[in-house]
Amino acid sequence: MALIQVAATGTLVITLLLQAVVTGSTSDLIEGLTRYAMHDHARAIEVLRPLADQGDAVAQEVLGKIHLSGEGTTRDNIVAFKLFLQAAERGRAEAQLELGRMYRDGVGISADGNLAIYWFDRAATQGASDAYNAIGELYLGLPDVLDDAAAARRFFLSAANLGNARAMYNLGMIYLAGHGVTQDGIEAYKWFELSAQTGAWQERDIALRALSTLRERLTPLQVGMAMAAVNDWLHVTLDRPPKENASPGRMASPRASTASSRDECLSREWFRSRAEAKVMIEKMAPPLQRGASAFERRLPHAGHTRPALP
Repeated sequence: MALIQVAATGTLVITLLLQAVVTGSTSDLIEGLTRYAMHDHARAIEVLRPLADQGDAVAQEVLGKIHLSGEGTTRDNIVAFKLFLQAAERGRAEAQLELGRMYRDGVGISADGNLAIYWFDRAATQGASDAYNAIGELYLGLPDVLDDAAAARRFFLSAANLGNARAMYNLGMIYLAGHGVTQDGIEAYKWFELSAQTGAWQERDIALRALSTLRERLTPLQVGMAMAAVNDWLHVTLDRPPKENASPGRMASPRASTASSRDECLSREWFRSRAEAKVMIEKMAPPLQRGASAFERRLPHAGHTRPALP
C-alpha cells in the first residue's frame, strides 16, 4: 500500500503544480509545492505556512498532508485535521476526502460515521472516485453497523465508472459472496479482472490473487464469458477498445453467445452451496484484509444521514 500512496502523492503534487501555474498562483505557492514534490518538507513548511495563515486552501491542504504523515516535522493529527477542515470548507476535494477518512478512523478527532459520510459525499460530488468507494465500504456494514448492500453497490459502481480499481475489486467481492445480490461467479470474475487491469502494485496483486482463486472454480467457458463481459464494459463505459489476454496467463475471450442455456444456467449457480462460497472467501482472506480494511469500520445507527444515491 505504501507504493500506491507514494504514487498518489506524486500525482497530486503534479496536479497541484499545474493548477497553480494555470491559475497564475503566487510564486511562493509554486515554490512551496515544488519543495514538497522534491521532499524538501522543511522548506515547504516554511514557504506554505504564511500562505495557509492567509487562507490559501492549497497551502492548507498540503500542510495538512505534511503534518498527517510527519514528513519534515513532528506528526500532529490534530493540526492536520484543522488544516484539512479549513481547506475542505473552501472546497478542496482532496481535503474533504482526508477529513472523511479521519472521521471514519478516529484520527485527530473522535470517530463519527455521520460526518465521515458527509465529507466523503462532498468530495464525491466533485468527482473523487475514492470518496464514492469509501461511502460504499461504509454501507457494507458488519455487526452493529448500518448494512445497505444496495447502496454500497450503487456507490461502488459510481466509483468503478470513474476507473477506481478498489471499487471494482469490492464489486467482485459482493458478487463472490452474494451480498445483497445473486451470487455470480462470472460477474465476480469480471470485476476482479477489471480491477487487475486498472490497478497498480498491491491493488493489482490483490485482484490477481482473487482471479487465481476464482479461476479454480470456473470452467474455461465461464472464464471466457467473464472476459467477454470485461471487454463489453471497457468498450461501453470507458470507450476503450476490447482487450483479450489482458492479464498474464489469461485465455482469449469467446463470445458469451456460444454458451448453451445449460452452461449459462450453471454459470449462475456455480457454487454447490453457500458453505463452499465461505471456504473460497476464507482462502482469499489474507489479501482481503489488506485490500478491504475499511469494511471493518463502525457506523452508529442513530441519526445517520445518507447522501443521495448516485
